[in-house]
Amino acid sequence: HIVCVSKTVLGDVKQHLNPPSDKLHLIYNPSAPPHCDELMNEDASHKWIENKPGLLLLSIGRLLPVKDFPTLFKAFKQLRTQKPEAKLIVLGEGTERPKLEHLINELDLSEHISMPGSAPNVFPFLKAADLFVLSSTHEALGNVLVEAIACGTSVVSTDCGGPREILNDGELGQLAPVSDPEALTSDILKALEEPVDAEKLIARSRDFSGAAAAEAYLKLID
Repeated sequence: HIVCVSKTVLGDVKQHLNPPSDKLHLIYNPSAPPHCDELMNEDASHKWIENKPGLLLLSIGRLLPVKDFPTLFKAFKQLRTQKPEAKLIVLGEGTERPKLEHLINELDLSEHISMPGSAPNVFPFLKAADLFVLSSTHEALGNVLVEAIACGTSVVSTDCGGPREILNDGELGQLAPVSDPEALTSDILKALEEPVDAEKLIARSRDFSGAAAAEAYLKLID
């Protein structure tokens, strides 16, 4: 049997490997922790969490090309023409850090974008953020989106595979074209103006719980 973490992955496996249909199964990653409330209330140790600015955006991911942070930074630059109070925190570490730091300076955003590295607990950041943004060029699923909606935080994502499935084809969050800063800016503004109800987001995150994944695996094993 072959277990796929999203319909996107299942479709790719079917196309490229062509296994028997009855051998393919969809089981989501257990991305939403059961003790999310406890995690959200821990200290984040960041000045923009302790003294929140007027508008706080957050992104999380390894500093690698696939996460396409340059598109996010360019979109954020445009956003600040309408929302000059906005700040952006990017959590993660990776080989693209020097290039990204250079781009931040080039865009004159060094006072408005913080890249503090990886965080042992991202949930206080997710709780504090007004909006979570994912700018990847492709994602098999997008576990971090599940973590964001588990906190009831509104999200915007590029339409890069798994996120469409998590967000119910855009019902639970804006889906922007990949590598398009202008479209991403527009969708960020839409999300800020019309945030999705937090209870709907939290309810959707339960589909990605450990209990749901365990039940699906036990059913497959039986």
